[in-house]
Amino acid sequence: MKIKYRSQQSLSSEERQAARRLIAHCHQEDQTYSDPYLFNRYNFDRSMPSFFTAFHGETMVGLLAVYADDPEVEITLMVDPEHRLNRIGHKLYQNFKVETAPFGIESVTFKSERVFLDEHPQLISHWGLEITEEEILMGRDRMPYVIGERLDINVKRAAMVHTESIARFQAESFENDYELSLRYAKETVANPESPIYLAIKDEKVVASVSVDQNTDVNYLFAIAVDPLFQGQGIASYLMKKTMNDLMVHSDKVFHLAVEVGNLPALGLYQKLGFSQLTRIVYLDFIA
Repeated sequence: MKIKYRSQQSLSSEERQAARRLIAHCHQEDQTYSDPYLFNRYNFDRSMPSFFTAFHGETMVGLLAVYADDPEVEITLMVDPEHRLNRIGHKLYQNFKVETAPFGIESVTFKSERVFLDEHPQLISHWGLEITEEEILMGRDRMPYVIGERLDINVKRAAMVHTESIARFQAESFENDYELSLRYAKETVANPESPIYLAIKDEKVVASVSVDQNTDVNYLFAIAVDPLFQGQGIASYLMKKTMNDLMVHSDKVFHLAVEVGNLPALGLYQKLGFSQLTRIVYLDFIA
């Protein structure tokens, strides 16, 4: 049966379910954990094709997902293990290059996992890639925290009125453009499946953590503390309160990622009960 290829700006609910079945199958076979983001809401141009798929009959056997909050894009490529000798990955990437050419993409970074590349070492040289960054994906179970209440900190879910405050300190914390941070904050607050939790001190937003609930886990990301309020235990308190609240509303475990060299953050997450699941690697084309 012939492989049929598609491309689109976003996935339908049925296509997302098909993608999740493919992702789960790849994780089971490859012993991997990291899921691609299956929405385009943060992409800098939503008219750009962001999902390139391959179908064998009614079964999705290949997926290239594009995350592009700016023109330096990140792609995740997953192919059903039973179809990896059919050059589906190459075809998906060629389709991506052709169809996104008009959108001014400046660079492409591949996202993968160390355990997968260790099993397929030829892929790096075959594609002409090199590892440029590495993160640790960490996980934690649903054991609630025992927390001493802090009278000086109020933890709450973000509302649209908080977006400018979130953008200001996240832009500084992550060294991002303010307008990009503001767009991210507005998109996230508006999405009920990706809440932002805030720590508020003296009526000022001093820390935030975002949660992606679109997969089988609560994925914590964009954890930031206003530089003027660091070193006061606010990040630990915010994350404990956030996870305890999520446990009330969700039966999912928790994941987060931290850069390998970020030892303070790694130490914090270990104290919070997180442990390593896998290593995420980012690869760029060799210049």
